[in-house]
Amino acid sequence: MKFHVPLGTLRDWEQGAKYPDTATRSYLHVIEKAPYIVMQALEG
Repeated sequence: MKFHVPLGTLRDWEQGAKYPDTATRSYLHVIEKAPYIVMQALEG
């Protein structure tokens, strides 16, 4: 899991059972725009 989002959470979003909160939507937007920077930051 490159971005530390649990598989079950992704499944819920895809199926429309749940929706990401505001902070998570912001995180997803950053991943969309600069995935390599996020991966680098998460590597520690």
